[in-house]
Amino acid sequence: MRLITKLSFLLFFISFSTLASTAQYKLGGGKYHKSGNLSISTSFQGPKTYKINVKIKYDIKTGFFSLIPKKYLTGTYDQEFSEQLLFEETYINIENSKSKKTTINDLNITHMGRFTIGRYYNGHKIKFKTVMNEVLTTTIAYYHPSVEGIGWVKFSVIAENLPLISTYKTSGILK
Repeated sequence: MRLITKLSFLLFFISFSTLASTAQYKLGGGKYHKSGNLSISTSFQGPKTYKINVKIKYDIKTGFFSLIPKKYLTGTYDQEFSEQLLFEETYINIENSKSKKTTINDLNITHMGRFTIGRYYNGHKIKFKTVMNEVLTTTIAYYHPSVEGIGWVKFSVIAENLPLISTYKTSGILK
């Protein structure tokens, strides 16, 4: 009986440790940056809750933004999110719904179809829309269950209503 208990605990630990993972992305150029790197980590926080940690570093184009101190060109961001966003079952359920849309914690989600990119077959193209601090953010993500972190093979983000620059676009691809 002790062996079964130990094996159960080990399997439980392994299942959650695999969900705590990191993905590294190369950012494409944008209006104000040449390139950059993005790291997205997920970690288990408690029942049905995970924390996402985003670390970003931009290589800024010269001009107006080159006057900004370098410490403002990198940063981290933490956000709690629903465990549902980590699992393919969520995206299959949205895909199979009549509207192909749902809302989870003020995050509007639309299933936009399937994709194949390189070795990632039959993934899910997903659109996320949310408003935080009066900034409307639209993200198109290509989710595949075999990808570490949040499962994105690639993504594009459009942020609107940003102070000083109004709208900004960026994209990233898994390294």
